Amino acid sequence: AHAVINLNKADGGDRKFILVEMEDYAENITAERLRRVGGTFDYYEVGEPVFKDDELNEEIPLEQLRAYVWESTTRTKYFKPTGDDCDELLGVCRDIAYYFNYDGKTTSALDYEFLSKIKTRASGYVIYAEICALTEEFMSKHQIEFRKIPRDIH
Repeated sequence: AHAVINLNKADGGDRKFILVEMEDYAENITAERLRRVGGTFDYYEVGEPVFKDDELNEEIPLEQLRAYVWESTTRTKYFKPTGDDCDELLGVCRDIAYYFNYDGKTTSALDYEFLSKIKTRASGYVIYAEICALTEEFMSKHQIEFRKIPRDIH
């Protein structure tokens, strides 16, 4: 970091850098050193992994998992939807409505009962669930794409 800051000062560059540390000194030692040489920075802590042994990590709060699924699927920032659709709605991106039917407690299904809760109209639907009880023909007719949890998140 110090070397990059000095190079930027020397030639007017705009180089960026990422520092990674696995101890506990970034907040105290590294931050202070960067302040002294004139650098500014953002500090982030990495949370729990999304997967443990190819299964969803149950220690991750559901809202963080929803954000991960949305952002990794759409490559856009997640904002919790508001409105009168079901709680499983992640959002709409490029006229595709995304749903994450999972609570970590019961087996989630893409079935007619789940579809009856959907209020958002879109040109297509991507629905994450653990099992699918709909036929391929029905899903094709209604522009529904099933993504299996956890396989299609991983």
